[in-house]
Amino acid sequence: IYINQALELIDNTAQNWAEKAMIYQGMGNTHRAEGNYFQAHFYYNQSAAIVLSEKNLETKDLNKIIYLSSAAQSNEQHHQYSLAEKMNKAALALLPNIPADDVHQQRVLAQLISNSIYTKKELEKIPIYLKKMEDLHAKYPEKFNPKFLYDRKFSYYNLIKNSDSLITYGIKNIEMDEISHAKSPKNEMHANNLFISYSNLAFAYTKNKNYHLAREYFEKAEKIYSQQKDFLTPDNLQLNFKHHAEFYKNTGEKDKSIALLESLTELQEETFENESVQGIAEMNALYQIKAKDNSIKKLNENMQLN
Repeated sequence: IYINQALELIDNTAQNWAEKAMIYQGMGNTHRAEGNYFQAHFYYNQSAAIVLSEKNLETKDLNKIIYLSSAAQSNEQHHQYSLAEKMNKAALALLPNIPADDVHQQRVLAQLISNSIYTKKELEKIPIYLKKMEDLHAKYPEKFNPKFLYDRKFSYYNLIKNSDSLITYGIKNIEMDEISHAKSPKNEMHANNLFISYSNLAFAYTKNKNYHLAREYFEKAEKIYSQQKDFLTPDNLQLNFKHHAEFYKNTGEKDKSIALLESLTELQEETFENESVQGIAEMNALYQIKAKDNSIKKLNENMQLN
């Protein structure tokens, strides 16, 4: 309620850029928590745009990094990789101005690595970013969650086709995710993390031609799927189907591979349709709110004239 009231008061003012950036960020967080990801995306980008355009913005550098990295993460999730790269790099330039043990030191590096892997650009910088993350963990082991480092190393070793290291970090991820899931079995994030870690390790064993262990971990992922299907994100389901189809292809189980690829196509189409409907609905709601705000503003202006 309060963040919406703050937005109504400040949205139509001429300046107040620092306050606007903060409120837009708050609106992004609110919508994200409510599952309104397209509206969250809009507000995160509004906040980051202020940081990028207002060179003398009167707010702390940590705030700027938060606004930029939130928008970058949202842009990556919406496949707007060039925007994500621009915002991550702007945040990277500000990292020397915040404490060395602040969690955003790792967040920005992790997002830069993901962006490079998705876009296949500046791949030579990934080992540099990984080394910086390793240094953070060595200096401040209690401050940084190693899950992010292990995830990025897994992705990097998959990129360079190092199957032995892929297995090593797949196992490290599972060790952490099994503990988290056991503590909070009804937590959606923990269920997704463990599901995709099982799928990824099964994929790694497939690459290493260890089909017995690959099948074992696909079965573990299948158990989570059967028990907590509603928790699992479309992206994680799609990756699991893709990995599992590859496994069946390699083991000569052609019919199962084809069936999974058909399920993958159906899921992709369903996800695209659902996201399109949700995006249109959320943007229409946002348009209605903006139209109402403009109507109120004009009414107030007319009252002052009269």
